[in-house]
Amino acid sequence: MRKRTGDLSILMARFIQESEQPDVYIQPQVIEALSHYPWYGNVRELKNTVKYMLAVCDENEVSIDDLPSNSFFELSDYQKDQNQSDSSLEELGMDELILLKGIYALTRQGVTPSRKRLVEFAEASHTPLSEQQVRYRLEMLEEKGLVMKQKGRGGTKLTRKGYVAAEKLKLSLS
Repeated sequence: MRKRTGDLSILMARFIQESEQPDVYIQPQVIEALSHYPWYGNVRELKNTVKYMLAVCDENEVSIDDLPSNSFFELSDYQKDQNQSDSSLEELGMDELILLKGIYALTRQGVTPSRKRLVEFAEASHTPLSEQQVRYRLEMLEEKGLVMKQKGRGGTKLTRKGYVAAEKLKLSLS
């Protein structure tokens, strides 16, 4: 939507026609104001915005007063994590990607992802790593906020950001 603000009025008109209030008029100032919003999402975000404005407008006209507040358009924590995980994956080397995938897979199996198990996972993935190499790469993943290393026998855990990145990695490798 960010790159196609010229389509706002066309899409809004269509969403209004599909609504239970097809005769609502949108003031031009509303379309102008919406063209300056950041639009983090897709067309669905615009559709939700139109639904909101139709719900709060007076009679059959949407005015500038019916626009949602700026917080309505802010990224949720989950969306922020999604965006951050995209850039995090691009910065990782193959070894780090294998370890992230290994932590994810072992955790899903109910197995604590220890360094020894991650060495075995890397070996099975045709990327042999020593325990020292695993330790170093886990430190790098921790610095990027993707994992948390536990003391003792706690193993390594994915952070929420790491989990989102691992899910994306799983999908991209499928």
